[in-house]
Amino acid sequence: MSVREKDVKNEFISDLINKMKRDYICLPSFQRDFVWNPKQMALLIESVIRHYPIGTFIFLRYLENRDLGKQSFVGTDPNAFRPKYYVIDGQQRLRTFWIAVNKPNRFIPTGTVEHKEKKYKIYLRLDTDISRLPIYVDKPSFVVPERTEEDDKENYEWQANAKLIPIEFVLDDKLVRKWFKRAFTKSRKSLTATQRRYLKNVLEIRKRILTYKCPVEYIIKKLKSRDHTNIFKLLNTAGTDLTTFDLLNAQLSNAHINLRELWSNAIKENDMFELYCFDPIQVLKVLLLIRQTKNKDKNPTCTQKDLNSLHKIYKIPDYYLDYQFDQNESMEFRRQFKEDWKEACKYASKALEAIQRDFGACQKKYIPYTPMIVTLAAIEWWRRDYDQRFQGRMKERIKQWYWGSIFQKAYEAATDNVISHHYKSLIEWLQPGNRKKIPSEIRFKMGKKDIEKAMDDIESSGDARYKGILCLPLVNNATDIYSYEFLSRDLHDHHIFPKKCKEAKSGEIEEYEINNVINRMLITDKTNQEIKNKSPYVYLDEKCCTGANLRNHFLFKEIVTEKLTYRQFYKARKKRIVNRLYSLINY
Repeated sequence: MSVREKDVKNEFISDLINKMKRDYICLPSFQRDFVWNPKQMALLIESVIRHYPIGTFIFLRYLENRDLGKQSFVGTDPNAFRPKYYVIDGQQRLRTFWIAVNKPNRFIPTGTVEHKEKKYKIYLRLDTDISRLPIYVDKPSFVVPERTEEDDKENYEWQANAKLIPIEFVLDDKLVRKWFKRAFTKSRKSLTATQRRYLKNVLEIRKRILTYKCPVEYIIKKLKSRDHTNIFKLLNTAGTDLTTFDLLNAQLSNAHINLRELWSNAIKENDMFELYCFDPIQVLKVLLLIRQTKNKDKNPTCTQKDLNSLHKIYKIPDYYLDYQFDQNESMEFRRQFKEDWKEACKYASKALEAIQRDFGACQKKYIPYTPMIVTLAAIEWWRRDYDQRFQGRMKERIKQWYWGSIFQKAYEAATDNVISHHYKSLIEWLQPGNRKKIPSEIRFKMGKKDIEKAMDDIESSGDARYKGILCLPLVNNATDIYSYEFLSRDLHDHHIFPKKCKEAKSGEIEEYEINNVINRMLITDKTNQEIKNKSPYVYLDEKCCTGANLRNHFLFKEIVTEKLTYRQFYKARKKRIVNRLYSLINY
């Protein structure tokens, strides 16, 4: 690359933030979403304050490469702005600056950052002496992510007691001083000596952030489409791992198939995806099975190799990976892909509905095996046009496959191959008029003694069998055993007999016995707060012992009317659960 084709400059963070704000820089349409966690964000900001190098940002001129599409850092409509440069490397760092360091226009804290269904804010520790910090760090020392609910972000009294100031206030002198006044001087006119020292620390850190310069490399060159994808792969290898979805999105963008946009629209149209935090790669696996079935492939598969060869399966010519075609040009492979994607999303959503309705897994954490959803979705698509008179029998056999797969731990390993084998076997078994034996891949019949023996070892909440058994009562719309509310959201995995029941204290029973799934049931969080460590003799009463709810939870009147020992309770409930599982697996 000649000298004229690139330029390197050192720029202030505040200048980079302004360039995002003014849409001077943008992202290519194939770029992945923001994926850094709060700890990574905190480490970056701390590195800036310590004046450590944070790597070079790479910008590519928009004019020569505008066929990459564009997406704004700040949410501007793509048709409403014309950027100067694409950000090819540095998205995660720039978004961190935008989220955490960009100062608000008014004295209002910015929103929280969500990570793994929890909310965080980035704070600066007030009592840190910047001149006495250790040189080497492996975790944030004074820039810290803290669990913070959206309503608590303006709780300045709590922040003062915890010696934390929201990081976004730090870049503006007026906001810093206003925060100190709100946080510390409610009952006095001025700051104490300690608080003045805190203020001095913050102002010193502010100065360090404002004087920090980042190296930015500007590339002025027309790149081939294949180069876009290769650069994207190479520049992200050293950072947060790229997902298969990220790489496929970059690859298919050359053929004007924008996976990110398709997935964003799918989430809006299918509530179940957001509810279960569904992974779009699972939709692509359903899509693969659908396309190969349409192509009359005898052995449809959805392995990593198939995903990597997605463009070949759809017969996208290799030269489209080097040169983008006119997006207005009618291409059969693009029509096929979008049609299959729509069907895959529709039936993946239906599979999640079945998981909730027919199998009781009302939250993601209670799904025994996520890959089973791919098999179920593909089968739902396959049987879509069969006459209604066959659907009842098909549904019962699918239930047998589901519970048998869980109890035999069929999806424990090599799940992509299991998906493919089960899909093929289910198609064979569900054929109308088929009276043959169950295909060997899904022959899961078990005797009661086999189930009983397996039950004694199920105590880990990560065990697929544990999750399935825990959700069994919800299949029949069981209500909370204490409050009688329907079990759907905010559930707690509860010990029926508490961990510290008298038999456990006396040593009559072992810890693994008290933690067994036989002694567990789902209740609402509200009920959990009410009953806590009470014995079932106390929190269960005659009222809850009437009707079907007791039977749904595999409980019995004796647990209230008679003071059964734990072993008696264990034996009686185990028998009821085993009978139910036997009927499901051996339909």
